[in-house]
Amino acid sequence: MRTEGLRQISTKGYNYIFNPTNGFTVRCGDTMEEDPFIGPVPELADISINNVCDRGCDFCYKDSSMVGKTMSLEDYRKVLDNLPLTWQLALGGGEPTLHPDFIEILKITREEYDKVPNYTTNGTHLTGKIVAATKAYCGAVAVSYSDRDDVWIKAAKTFIDCGVKTNIHFVVSEETVQTAMNLLVDLELTPEVLGLEGLNAVVFLLYKPVGRADKAKTLTVDSAVNFLNYAFSQKGVQVGFDSCFVKHIYAAEQAGKIEVPWELLDTCESSRFSIYVSEDLEVIPCSFGCGSDYTESLREKSIKDIWIGEKFSKFREILKKDCYACPMILKAEQMQRLKEQDVWG
Repeated sequence: MRTEGLRQISTKGYNYIFNPTNGFTVRCGDTMEEDPFIGPVPELADISINNVCDRGCDFCYKDSSMVGKTMSLEDYRKVLDNLPLTWQLALGGGEPTLHPDFIEILKITREEYDKVPNYTTNGTHLTGKIVAATKAYCGAVAVSYSDRDDVWIKAAKTFIDCGVKTNIHFVVSEETVQTAMNLLVDLELTPEVLGLEGLNAVVFLLYKPVGRADKAKTLTVDSAVNFLNYAFSQKGVQVGFDSCFVKHIYAAEQAGKIEVPWELLDTCESSRFSIYVSEDLEVIPCSFGCGSDYTESLREKSIKDIWIGEKFSKFREILKKDCYACPMILKAEQMQRLKEQDVWG
């Protein structure tokens, strides 16, 4: 349903409103005080349009490379055809701007399917045409922070100067947590030095021990609490966190370090309000579970059937029992224990 430009879904126990102009969303149950556990359809679809990238970042959870696969336009349309009531799309990779039809993808998403695309980029392959298409079709863009060069600064400044809503994505590990705090200091005290006065927000993503990532670099609870204590106390920069960070936010609150506006935060939304589709048309609750037991194929089933199917239901049951749990990590830990038992038992 649409009301004066808004997108709206209303069913028993669930009401959702999305403003495609500014990205503002509202979700509630039959009353504003009720908080639904699951939506009838995904509110957000995370779509990997390729797994191609030339940066070789050691924290890459997708293990992307220049020989990675690319989603065809035909397959991309198939994905969108399966998401008639999902209006927010997060396009990623790999490096999505390396897709040979990237501009066309942005165009058909907005003009043909009336959906709002957003994407994350490392900024190394931007062109004037890509920036113009971003401004014309996207709701927002995120630039991935990198300490190897200043490409991320130049890319973010380019988007900001063109009037594109721009965020910085920063992956926080035990190795990068101090750099994250230093970045907040720089942005709060001297944003003009970086030329990022118009930045919308810095969004911190928890380091995920999958893909090329090293488990030894996983952020510890103590480091996370100290980092959050600082991030919540500074006032000059708008900050955000992915849902994987919420367990640490809860720990910091319990330690008395921060006061949490829980109405602005949510625990894992995977399989509840969001869905991931890979470049191979694998459909998974979240992007960190490629190849997991929760994987289905869009070539075999519709997203509608997958959404209400057994595998997604099992994923949700874990979250229902423990809202701070990660079914992907729990599965990985279980497999590791089985391996150790096989070796030693």
